[in-house]
Amino acid sequence: MKKDFHNDVNKENLDIAGKILLDSQQMNDINVSKPNLEDVLKDYRMSSKQDSKEATKNDTTSSKYKWKKRYTYAIGSAIAACLILAIGLNFLPENLFNRAENIPISSTINLRNAAFASDYSEIYDKLISANTTIYDYYNTYAIAEYAALDSSDGMPKGSSNNSNRTPEYSGQAVAKENSASTSSIGNDSGSTENNQDFYDTNEQTANVHEGDIVKTDGKYIYTLRYSNKNNCYQLIITKADGIKMNIVKKIILKPEPTTNTESDSENTDKENQKIESSAAPNTSVNIQELYIYNNRLVVIGTQYDYSYYDGFCHETSDCIYPYGSSSVTYIYVYDISEPENAVLIDKLSQDGGYVSSRMKNNYLYTVTTHTMIHPTEDVCVPKVNGKLVTPDSVYLPEQTEGNDFTVITGLDVTDSKDFTTSKSVLGGSSNLYASQDYIYVINAIYDEDDISDTNAGKKALKKFNATIYDNEKFVLTGNYKKLVKQYIKDYNLDIQLKDITAYKDTGAYKTTTRTDIIKFTYDEGNVSFIADNKIDGHTEDNLNFDEKDGYLRCVTTENSSIDVNTVIKCYDKDGKFLFNITKHSEFISSTQDTNNVFVLDDKLNITAELNNLARGESIYSARYLGDYGYFVTYEKTDPLFSVDFSDMKNPRIIGELKMPGYSEYLHFYGENKLFGFGLEESSGTASEQLKLEMYNVKDGKAEKETKTLLEDYSYSESMYNYKSIMIDPEKNLIGFTAEEESYTSDFDYRWHQYYVVYSYKNNAFKELYKIKINKYAYEVRGFYIGNYLYVVAPEYGIYAINMETYNNDKKVEYVTFR
Repeated sequence: MKKDFHNDVNKENLDIAGKILLDSQQMNDINVSKPNLEDVLKDYRMSSKQDSKEATKNDTTSSKYKWKKRYTYAIGSAIAACLILAIGLNFLPENLFNRAENIPISSTINLRNAAFASDYSEIYDKLISANTTIYDYYNTYAIAEYAALDSSDGMPKGSSNNSNRTPEYSGQAVAKENSASTSSIGNDSGSTENNQDFYDTNEQTANVHEGDIVKTDGKYIYTLRYSNKNNCYQLIITKADGIKMNIVKKIILKPEPTTNTESDSENTDKENQKIESSAAPNTSVNIQELYIYNNRLVVIGTQYDYSYYDGFCHETSDCIYPYGSSSVTYIYVYDISEPENAVLIDKLSQDGGYVSSRMKNNYLYTVTTHTMIHPTEDVCVPKVNGKLVTPDSVYLPEQTEGNDFTVITGLDVTDSKDFTTSKSVLGGSSNLYASQDYIYVINAIYDEDDISDTNAGKKALKKFNATIYDNEKFVLTGNYKKLVKQYIKDYNLDIQLKDITAYKDTGAYKTTTRTDIIKFTYDEGNVSFIADNKIDGHTEDNLNFDEKDGYLRCVTTENSSIDVNTVIKCYDKDGKFLFNITKHSEFISSTQDTNNVFVLDDKLNITAELNNLARGESIYSARYLGDYGYFVTYEKTDPLFSVDFSDMKNPRIIGELKMPGYSEYLHFYGENKLFGFGLEESSGTASEQLKLEMYNVKDGKAEKETKTLLEDYSYSESMYNYKSIMIDPEKNLIGFTAEEESYTSDFDYRWHQYYVVYSYKNNAFKELYKIKINKYAYEVRGFYIGNYLYVVAPEYGIYAINMETYNNDKKVEYVTFR
C-alpha cells in the first residue's frame, strides 16, 4: 500500500487541480521531415493559440487553454507525423488528446525476473505471447488507438528534440555545473586551437553531453537544417570571426537506400543542387542531432519507411495502420580536423526510431525503439549495423505487451568502425536520464485491469452506450476476417481461419499510468543491465529524475481512467486462447491527478515514497540540488514545492510557495537562487504573458525574490525545450526566444519573433539585447563565443552582435543559409 501523506502535508497541498495527458513527453519527440513543415507547424500553432483563447472565454477554469498553449509544439510534431502517415489532421487534437484516456495498453514491461534469451526461438515465442490483441481500425477510435500502438517509429517516442534538462551535482553547487556548459576549447568539447570561452548546449548532467541541432567548438558553428528549397537536410559549417561570419562548407545529407547496401552520404558545395534520393518515395528522413568531440563531428538521424503499408489496404481503398513505420537510425562520423574539408569517415546504423543519446568523454550512447514487423523465428530482433542482435544480448522481461524493442549501443567516436557494444530489451522506451555512472531508460506505459466484477466496473457497464455482450459466439466475416488473416500472416502463425472459434464479450477496465525504469551501467562504450522497476504515474520529462548517493529520486503525476471495451476473443480448435480483437471502446470516467515523490535504491527497489500530493494538479517542472528537490504543479496557481532529501529513506515536504501562473522550466542560478520561466495570465484577461521569476532557496525552502512579467511576449519555445534556452549565471546571461502577438483595431493579426537576453542583478531582471528574427523560425539557438552573441535560425541563417558595443551601435550581422 502507498503511504498516505495527508496527515503530514498542509491541506492546501491537496486542493490544487490540473490535467496532463499520458503521452505528453512523447509528443515532443517526433520530427519527420517534409517540405514546408515549418509553415505547417507555424500555421497550426497560431490557430491553436487563437482556438485556445476562444475556448478560455467559455471555460472559467481555463485549464484547457493552459494545456493547449503548453503543448502547441508537441501537437505540431504529432501532426507532422500524421501527415506522412496519411491520417487526417482534423481528427488529431480531438481524438488523440481529448480521448487519450481511451488509448489501449502500450509496451508494458516487467523486468524483475528478466533474463537473457537463449536463442531466437525463445524471443519469437515471447513476441507471439506478447501480441494477443488486434485493433479493429474499421470500427473503433482508429487514430487514438493507432497513436498508442505505434510506440516508436514514426509516432511520438522520445526525442531527439526531447526537451529535457537537469544537472547532476556532486558536492557544492556551482554555476558552471548548473548552466549548460560554458566551455573552453582544449577540454573534451572541441579542438585545441582556440582558448576563448563559449557557451554550449544546455545539458542535464555535468560532463555528460547531449546532442542538439546547433553546436560550436568556439571557432566554427555547425548547424543542422532542412532545406525546403532543395528538399533535403544539410549540415552547414560557418566560421565565426567576431561579428563576421563565413560559410565554409555545406554537406548534403542524403536519404539512405532502402536496400541495406552501404553507400556514403554525398558531400557537395553546390548550394542549390537538387538531390535525387535513392530511397523509396514513401520514406522520410529526420536528421536530429549532432555532437562535437575534438576533431570528430557526429550526426544522428532516423529514416522512416512506410512502403509496407500497401499490403494493409483492401478493396475499398481504405487502409488500416496496425504498426509504426519501419525505421533505422544512422550515425555519421565526420573528420573535422579541417572544417572547410570535413569528410565522412564512418557510417553506422541501428534499427528503430531515435529516442535520445548521451556522450561521455569520447563515447556515444544511442537509444532507439524498434517495432518488429512480420517477425519470424529467424528474424525477430532488431539489427545493429545490418546484423541481428545476438540472443544473449537481448533481455526478455517476464511480462510483455507489444512488439517494441529498445536498442542501446556504445560507440568510440575516435575509432568508429564499429559499435563497442549493442544491447536490446523487449519493450519500448520514450526517454532517458543519464547520471555520471548510469543510464536510466524511461518508458511511459498503461496498466489495464479488468474491474467488471467490482462496484466501479458495474457502474461503468451501466453507463456504456452500446450493447453489452456476455461471451456470445461470433462469426468472423468481413473486416474481422481480413484482420485475422493479416494477423496470422504478420506473425507467421501455423493456424487456419476455419479452426478459429470466436466469442464477443464486454467488460470494464481500469487503465493506470505507470513509468518503467531500466538501469544500465555505461563506461568506455560498454553497457550492462543492472535492474528495473515500475512506479506509479508518468513523468513530465527526464528533469523529473536525479541521482544522489546511489539513490534515484523522481516525481510523477498519477491518474487513471475507466473504459468499457467490447472484444472478440479467439480460440483454436482445442480451446486454447489465441488473441483478442477490439471492437468498441468507450471512455467512462477518469480520476483527478495526484503527484508522487519516489526514492529508489541502487537496485531500483522503492525505498521511500510520498503520495497524494497536490490533488488535481500536474507536475510541470522539477529540479534537484544537493539535499533538496523542487517541483512545480499547476492549475490556477503555481505551487513550488520544496523536498528535503537529506535522509533519502525519509524525504519530507518542507515548503510550498504559491504564485499565479506556472513555471515550465527551473534552473539554478548561482548559489542559493532558482530561476523560473513560465506564463501568467494578464490581469483581468484570458491572455498570457511570459514571466521571469527568481527564488531564494537557501536552506532548501523557496522564497520569492522577484517576478517580472514580459507584457509584450506571449510564448517561448524555450519553456518546453531546454536546449533552446541559454543560461549562464557566471556571465549573468539568460537568453531565449520570445514571441509577440497583437491585434490592431481592425482585427489585423500581428506577430513577431525575437531572441532576447536578460541579466539579473539587485533583485531585478534587465533586458540586455533584443534581436528580431525576420521570418518565423521553429527552433532557434543562441550562444556566445567570447564577446559575441550568435543566434541561429536553422531555416534561414545566423545573426551576430558584439555584446560590448551593441547597446550603442545596434549593429547586427547576418549570414543566410540560402
